[in-house]
Amino acid sequence: VSGTGNDGSNGLTAGTAWRTLQKAADTVAAGDIVEVLDGSYSRFTISNKHGSAGARIVFRAQGTGAIINSGTSSSVSPDNRDSIKITYCSYITIHGLRTANSWRAGCRVDYSHNTTVQGCVFGDGGTWGLFTNYSDDCVIEGNECYGSQREHGIYHSNGGDRAIIRGNYCHNNAACGVQINADPAAIV
Repeated sequence: VSGTGNDGSNGLTAGTAWRTLQKAADTVAAGDIVEVLDGSYSRFTISNKHGSAGARIVFRAQGTGAIINSGTSSSVSPDNRDSIKITYCSYITIHGLRTANSWRAGCRVDYSHNTTVQGCVFGDGGTWGLFTNYSDDCVIEGNECYGSQREHGIYHSNGGDRAIIRGNYCHNNAACGVQINADPAAIV
């Protein structure tokens, strides 16, 4: 994916890169790696995509300037409050992406198991930097989360089991750097 790409291209090389992360999110399958070149991107949702332990779906920044400027609003229909939303997925990895000024969360992991978020920077979110809910076996490591305006840098919530949260740098958030809480299992 490239800031100068075209969603009508095949997305297989830097010269034929897609323009939007949403195009990549809609297209990927188990084992795919989405290389994200430096540039400014709109928010995206990865929904109902499933990798496996040996064939994860990976979104990986190639430099330090792949920035998702959310462009989100308070709308919940469709839900576009978060810059990166991973919902009802498994075996997804987000590596090295950055978000700025998200309406709610820089990254939300929603009912998505075995998800890894690493080496990302989530800055100045409206509520959280990184928010998870009902997501088991998450790995959250090596991220920087700062400037959350209403709550926490990282909020691992709603009973996600067996999380690994390590090596994150959380600072200048309105509430906790890292908040972890449990709730009863959700009925879905």
